[in-house]
Amino acid sequence: MQEAKLLHQVIPVYPPLARAARVSGIVRLVGVIARDGTVRNLRVVSGHPLLVAAALSAVRQWVYRPTILNGKPVEVICPIEVRFKLD
Repeated sequence: MQEAKLLHQVIPVYPPLARAARVSGIVRLVGVIARDGTVRNLRVVSGHPLLVAAALSAVRQWVYRPTILNGKPVEVICPIEVRFKLD
């Protein structure tokens, strides 16, 4: 078995309203890494409402090297964390 590996990560744009309100933190998501390496069926587990949309938008563009099982790519459920930190 070869686990999925992140190949292309889009950094989320910090929402201006969240920045102005000094909101930071982690948005926790769960998604499916498809056989082609794209992220599908994203679901929000937790996170500040001002940060969730930016996290979802970025993660939908991420691309993974798919998980390989017995020589074939398989779909896997994967927890994903997106951190927002103010400078």
